[in-house]
Parts: sequence; C-alpha cells; structure tokens
Amino acid sequence: MDKIGLLLLISSGITNSLANSLLKTAFAGNNIFAGGLISGLIKVITNPWAVGGAAMFGVSFLFFGSALARVNLSMAYPFMSGTAFLLIFLISLLFFKETINIWGAVGAFSILFGIILISVKG
Repeated sequence: MDKIGLLLLISSGITNSLANSLLKTAFAGNNIFAGGLISGLIKVITNPWAVGGAAMFGVSFLFFGSALARVNLSMAYPFMSGTAFLLIFLISLLFFKETINIWGAVGAFSILFGIILISVKG
C-alpha cells in the first residue's frame, strides 16, 4: 500500500466516522419517521447535523473511490472500515459518553491488530 493510498483510506475512515457522529448528534433519541415518511424526510433535510453527516458520507465515498485506484479492494475495505470503527469507538466513549464492556474493548483491539496485519503484511 503506497502512502497516498494509505492517506486516502485514513481520510475515508475519518470522514465516515465523522458522518456517523453527525447523524448520531442529529437524531439521537428521536424516531425520525414517527410522524410518517414525508415528515421524516423533512426532519432530515432541515437538520443541519443530518445534512452535514450526509455530506461527510459523500466526501468519504470520494476518498474511498480514489483509494481503490491505488489499493486492492481486499485490503482497502477492511482498513477503511476498521479505521472508521476504531474512531467511532473513541468518539462514542469521549463525546457521547457511551459505555463499552470488556468484549467491546477486546473486539476493538482485535480490529486494530487486524488493521496492522493487513497494512504490514497485506
């Protein structure tokens, strides 16, 4: 994996985790479609956090698509997904004050170890 491909994948993971975090901020504890489909869609498009989250998914898509020109899909997807997962793990602890049990921590470290293996030996 070359440096630019690595940077693109990390950027995709960061923007993907940011997108998910913005959506969590936008709709945490709210049933978006409780009032029906049209009402839910209006809630989504008028919520700046949701619009920002959708935009970040778009940016993540662009970074990931660019990375695929340089990196094998079998390496790129696990790396990007694992990076996003680990960042969301940290964000959920630090910003959303969510609790993580021992199995979640072991799983996160397993993913980190897998990312290292894919990056070094892939």
